Amino acid sequence: LGQTVFTLSHGERRLEVKAPVSGTVADINEDAVARPALVGESPYGAGWVVRLEGVELGKERAALKHGSALRQWWRTEVDRFIQRLGSASSALTMADGGVLLSDLSSQIDDAKWKDLTTDFFGQPAG
Repeated sequence: LGQTVFTLSHGERRLEVKAPVSGTVADINEDAVARPALVGESPYGAGWVVRLEGVELGKERAALKHGSALRQWWRTEVDRFIQRLGSASSALTMADGGVLLSDLSSQIDDAKWKDLTTDFFGQPAG
């Protein structure tokens, strides 16, 4: 729980992804390792990254969000993220409410990147 399970990278930037539950890495998706874009293309399908074994969900389930609580948390986090970018225009959406850029990180300077990864992902501030 809370240990780095894998690291995402983009250019020189790194983002450590922490385990939401306890357990041991039992399997790694070699397809995602060979083709990292798969993680973004199919995060809930073919883009899975690791399978944890020995997870103690009975003890940890209460700490996990699900259902309407998860949806509300996600909406709040997206709004907070856009606000932290500095303005909604920083998210570079179309006037009709289009979609975010596929590479939003290229629009974020290094100082803002460190701030966001610390705040949203608990990364070291250094």
